[in-house]
Formats: sequence, C-alpha cells, structure tokens
Amino acid sequence: MQRMKATDWLERYFCPDSQPSESWVRTKLRDGELPGEKIGGAWFVHVKDGSAELDYGKPEASNDAQTAALALIEDWKHGAA
Repeated sequence: MQRMKATDWLERYFCPDSQPSESWVRTKLRDGELPGEKIGGAWFVHVKDGSAELDYGKPEASNDAQTAALALIEDWKHGAA
C-alpha cells in the first residue's frame, strides 16, 4: 500500500470540472468511506499502486481507493454526499 496526498489524488483522478472539493474528500476519509489516514496535518488516500491509472470505464480497475471513489462519485452525482 502506498499513500497519495488527498490533493494529489484529486488532481490525478478527476477532471477539474468534475472534481469534488478537498473538504468532501477529507470528510470521506475521516468517515472511513475512502481508505486513507491523516498524518500530521495532511490527509492521504491509500492506493495499492501509486502509478496505477484510474479508468472509470473499466470495472476491472482494482484498487481500494478506486473502488471507494467510484461508489462515492455515484453518490456525489446523485446528490447523496
């Protein structure tokens, strides 16, 4: 498992026009809905392979953070978050 700063994770896996807010991601991390942890004052998302590309069109994408993100994005799109 590797850690990716939450801000870097947002920039890497979301287009600017569809990117959730940093506070939304911190809330999901704090509530355990997105795998990660706070170290010092920074939030990190747990990823299995920091170099893995996230492709929302491929269900075989296998990463705990990716799987959680897909579910959270669906909630976010439907106003449940």
